[in-house]
Amino acid sequence: MIFLSNAAADPDGSIILRHLRSKPGYDSTARISRSKTLDGGAAISHYGVSSADRELQIECWLSSSEFSTIKSFHENAVLLVVSYWEGVYSGYIYRVRNNGGDAQIIVYIKEKMA
Repeated sequence: MIFLSNAAADPDGSIILRHLRSKPGYDSTARISRSKTLDGGAAISHYGVSSADRELQIECWLSSSEFSTIKSFHENAVLLVVSYWEGVYSGYIYRVRNNGGDAQIIVYIKEKMA
């Protein structure tokens, strides 16, 4: 189950996604830079890991009313509170694909809230 809610006060701005095709897994990348050196090697610097570098991929089934809410969040650039098994985050919907109720939603994470 994944809960999406408008970060601002909005009585109609929340949705619970219950019909997930798979449980979102953990996916994270590190802030690493790599530069070639003249001796044929490489200089690598690791600058840490941030929640802001993550994205949440959701594959689920949406009813027409659920899709309407998700589409509104996406088209109106609504900052969302995203809550699921891993924690509570804020973020924006990057992409929505809906094919007759079979949907894919990608949320870019802004920060971890809890």
